[in-house]
Amino acid sequence: MANVTDIPTEIWRVIIPQACTDGGFTGRSLALTSKYFHSQSLAFRFHSVMLSSLGHLERFLKLLDNQPKDCKSSIEHLYLSFHDEPIRMPPAFWAVYNRMSPEQKSQASDSAREARAHWTTFFRTAWRALMTIVAPTLRTFVLIVRDDAGSPLILDSPCDFPRLEELTWMGSITGFDGVTHPTRFPALTHVHCISPRGEPVPWATTSLSLTHVRISCVGQENSGLHHELAAAIGVPDAWVFQHSYNDLDEYSEGGAAQRKPLAPATHSQLRHIVVHGVAPMPGPGGFVPWYWNHVYNETKRLAWYCEAHLDGVQVVVMEGARQKEHMWRDRLLANWLERMQGGRGCWIVAEEEEEEDAFEVFYTGIVTSTALS
Repeated sequence: MANVTDIPTEIWRVIIPQACTDGGFTGRSLALTSKYFHSQSLAFRFHSVMLSSLGHLERFLKLLDNQPKDCKSSIEHLYLSFHDEPIRMPPAFWAVYNRMSPEQKSQASDSAREARAHWTTFFRTAWRALMTIVAPTLRTFVLIVRDDAGSPLILDSPCDFPRLEELTWMGSITGFDGVTHPTRFPALTHVHCISPRGEPVPWATTSLSLTHVRISCVGQENSGLHHELAAAIGVPDAWVFQHSYNDLDEYSEGGAAQRKPLAPATHSQLRHIVVHGVAPMPGPGGFVPWYWNHVYNETKRLAWYCEAHLDGVQVVVMEGARQKEHMWRDRLLANWLERMQGGRGCWIVAEEEEEEDAFEVFYTGIVTSTALS
């Protein structure tokens, strides 16, 4: 009678990586099935990894150190979330904060700064150790940190990422431009940045092979975004943003539409841009500040120009509701898992798809919370 041990090892080495695309659950399950599957899955045990705290990261590094010498880890998909670190005050603290004396407030602020400095010191050590391990094989990477504009997290790396294809980050990060050695991404094609504080996309440090860029939570702080995008795809910036909407309609209908782009593209491979805007709270009289309308309208203007004039370049601009940080964390996890299996992820082509994705993550979160309660 035939059994699984009769199947050649070479075949299992093809099957197991295709199955281990869920953040580690399948890999752990295979390793616990039997001694045979434990040995077969050992090389693929960390094909995809999801860590949600600095403690998890430090324990994971120790686990890697204790692996057999013939077991070389090959991490291809990585999700790191430090949303609740280094310190997040409970609601009860903020309920009494306004009743604190100035001295008590000062002490609380000093304690928070000390906690963050302590966490950052250990995080940078663990970060560099992990990046040294994963950089040669990493293909998709999601990084989530606290949105703390007063003290952005400075990231550096001792090596390049030759196979990284998709990069997503959220939070206060100064960039991925290494301090001691510049990081380069020769294979990077997809970048998604959640920019609640208006941080610009680091065009200078991203790969020239980019084909997809998404910027979420765009606000009035991103006043120069449309100019950056125009330069990236080679659109004649001066023509698009200095003419009226009627001029753009005529441009898309008549002979002027045959005019070629006048500016050299800084990212000539870029073909798909998604801009998710979030309007600020209305001011007195219910009016939205004019500078937000300027950012939104100018980006829409760029989208209209591309639709009329640039074949193969799609710019999707939408205005959505402000989502809480934990909702973005859940969405990024869902997108990461979907992309590992060849799905669409966050790369929508119409605003309706964005609404469907947001509802699906929200509904799944409710079901999960209900099931666990």
